[in-house]
Amino acid sequence: MSISSSNSEHLVSRKKFLKGVVLAGGLGAASLTFPESIIPSAHGIGTTDVAPASYVVENCSGTITAYHCITGSIDYSGSDAATVIQQAINALSSGGLIFIREGTYVLTKTILIPSYVTLTGCGSSTVLKVGNSANIDAIQNSDMTNGNTKITVRSLRIDGNKANQAPSTSFVAMGIHFTNATDSLIDSVAAENCYDRGFRYHFCKSSVIRNCVARNCGHFQEQGFTLEQSSYCQVADCYAESCRDLNYTIASGDHCRVSNCISNSPLPDSSGNGGGGI
Repeated sequence: MSISSSNSEHLVSRKKFLKGVVLAGGLGAASLTFPESIIPSAHGIGTTDVAPASYVVENCSGTITAYHCITGSIDYSGSDAATVIQQAINALSSGGLIFIREGTYVLTKTILIPSYVTLTGCGSSTVLKVGNSANIDAIQNSDMTNGNTKITVRSLRIDGNKANQAPSTSFVAMGIHFTNATDSLIDSVAAENCYDRGFRYHFCKSSVIRNCVARNCGHFQEQGFTLEQSSYCQVADCYAESCRDLNYTIASGDHCRVSNCISNSPLPDSSGNGGGGI
């Protein structure tokens, strides 16, 4: 069967894009950009510290597709964003990079990231939104018991959709939740409207959260950024606003620190929520 002119141009365009992603390291200058008046250091991320992309994920009018960056083939496709993204991640037997294009991706289940995998988007135009009544963390490391190493999440936005969540247990429905992760990085990510914490490092080592935003996170007394029972971890150059308890917390940590961060919150409400810095 012959390919129409318009379809042929579409395929050529996609192939050029995928080739560009591989050559440019999957990210190029895409990042989560904040006003310089808020965080002066949050600018575009270069290509020198980013590996070539393995898969590109995009949302085409509700159909989520994962394209192999070398062959250009559609390896995974469906209506459930979390399933397609997870299938692409699981195909990386020895690590790699998943590049998520602009668009909103509704999550019905948590995205689990194993060691040596990078998940990156196009900045604030790549939105991972927790689905109604999903009651999940948006992103976790894949092995919270035995641990993971060298995970990176960068340049995307998480919408926790907390108005439509009601988990029955605590420590659920966070933005990004890593436990027993080592040498990992969360960079230029915004976590907004999370039912629980925006970002949590729990029993983590030598890991960094930088150039990130936590806004309107927590439903009772949860924090924007939490370093808990972790060692040699850092939150740097971040911005937290209107979280329900302290915007930043270090709990039972060893050599952890919060540096060059901004906390912006209203006065506490009648229940004592809000208004906290560090």
